[in-house]
This record gives sequence, structure tokens and C-alpha cells, in this order.
Amino acid sequence: MHSSKKLRRISVILLAIVIFIWFYFELTNVQNFPIKTVQVKGNYPHVSTIVLQDAIKPFVKVSFFALQATDLQSQLQQLPWIASVNVRRIFPSTLIITLQEKQPVAIWNNSALLTKDGILFSPAKDTYPKNLPYLNGPNDEDQHLLSTMQKINDMFRPLNLTVQQLILSPRQSWQLVLSNGITVTIGQRDIWLRLQQLITVFPKIIGNNENKVVSIDLRYPNGIAIKWK
Repeated sequence: MHSSKKLRRISVILLAIVIFIWFYFELTNVQNFPIKTVQVKGNYPHVSTIVLQDAIKPFVKVSFFALQATDLQSQLQQLPWIASVNVRRIFPSTLIITLQEKQPVAIWNNSALLTKDGILFSPAKDTYPKNLPYLNGPNDEDQHLLSTMQKINDMFRPLNLTVQQLILSPRQSWQLVLSNGITVTIGQRDIWLRLQQLITVFPKIIGNNENKVVSIDLRYPNGIAIKWK
């Protein structure tokens, strides 16, 4: 009696295993559940269609249920411009991929882009956005220059000017180029005091003649030096 019950139990287990294997192969058979539609959404102007196709194609040659969504997401996030990826399946045959790009705010040492959150990434140079400010300094000073640029932009907002280039030398001496093309040498000390003095005298001394100014030197203790065209 006990042997008969044990045999029936084993038979049920084996049947369940066979059914499970059959369902597994049916679901993972690309002929039964192919991925027919791939939609890529989001904002990604700096990522070419060809690059995306090459990254996605190997993952969609399987069935709808066999797709490795996490691996596909990881593959796409390796593209330099991509900040985030969301992969979603819509039964029975649609794959929706939503992409968001990184948003650079500056070019770092002519070799990388820098986001407002201080993330460095290095895409192809021909994909660099135009009109980004340049930050140049020692390799470990990118965060420092970014925060300094943001603070200077806040200071110069009343003059409708922004930083076009900010340079920190190995000797910790500062220089910048404003959006009107004027080069400003700040030096090593009293950076914020010197910049505030420039902002105070700028409307009085330069005013509407900024197109006639080549450079301004703030390193003098009792004033500033202006080089005119």
C-alpha cells in the first residue's frame, strides 16, 4: 500500500516536471513568442540610431519571455551619453525602451563633459554640444571648478554675464573669460572680494563699452587694470 502511494507521488512529481519543462520550452521558443516591435522613447539627441540598434539587436533575437531585460539595460547604460534606461515588455510581442541622456553643463580639460551633479563622462568629441563653458584645471579639481563657476555665474547675473571659460593653474591662480569675451585675471587670493569689486565698478567704468575691452586684471591692491582695444 505504502509503495503504491509512493509510486503515485513520484509519478505526479515527474508529470509536473515534464509539464513545467514543456511550458518552459514553449514560452522560450522564439517561433511561438517573437519580439515583433521595439519602441525607443525619451530624449537622446546625441545617441545615434545605429549605435542603439547595434546594442539592442542581440537581445531581441529571443522569445518575449526569454528576453534578459536587466542585461539589456546594463548594456545600454554603458553608452557614454545614457543616464538612465527603463525596459518594459508589453504582451505579447512589444518591447518599450525609455532613455534619458546625461545633461552636461561644461567641458572639462577639453577631454570630458561634466554634468551639474559633477559626473564626468567622455563621449566622442563630435557629439559635444556647442556653446558649453570650458573648465580647465588639475585633474582632481573638477568639482571645485564646477561649484566656483556656478557661484561666479550667480554673482554676474545682474550684469547679464556668464563664465565662458574658467581656468585654475597648478599654482592655484584663477583666470576666467566672460561671455562677452573679456578675459579676467583674478589671481590666487581674495577671489570673491576682487570679483565683487569688479561687479561694482563694471557699469561705471566699462558700461556699454565692453566690446572695446580686451582684458581686466584684478591683482592690484588698490584698483584694477583694464586693457582696451
